[in-house]
Amino acid sequence: MNSVQAFVTNIVFPRDYDEWEHRFLNEIPYDVEDVLASDEEEWTVPRWCKRGDIVVFMFGKSSYYSLVHLRAVYKKERKQYYDEEMCRRIEDEFDRIQGLCDRYAGKIFAVGQVSGDIYYDDGSEIYRKHWGTISTLPSTMCGSLIGP
Repeated sequence: MNSVQAFVTNIVFPRDYDEWEHRFLNEIPYDVEDVLASDEEEWTVPRWCKRGDIVVFMFGKSSYYSLVHLRAVYKKERKQYYDEEMCRRIEDEFDRIQGLCDRYAGKIFAVGQVSGDIYYDDGSEIYRKHWGTISTLPSTMCGSLIGP
């Protein structure tokens, strides 16, 4: 008997200004954009996940708060270090992020199905930073997106 399980994965914008700035300066897409732009994606999953399971991608409402925080840090602490052109680019980027939040925050924006092997990724510094310790690292899946 095949049983398909489903889970929700919540995606948000970075709240840390340095992390956001790194992504911005290096033109690294945000996670929500990665999912929307691809037919297949790797993502962290619950340990019980297996091939055929359904993943529902939700864009967290807390992204609004992250954006407010990023703008406040920029205006209060960072703006003075940028030239006028860079300030314009950053403010345009904040407006673009606002548009993504307005369109997707608090909503399910994509559904996928686990189509690849599940593996344990214990070497990623990003996961260590996000999940705290190596013992709590989630598994990672390779999945096909069913649609936005």
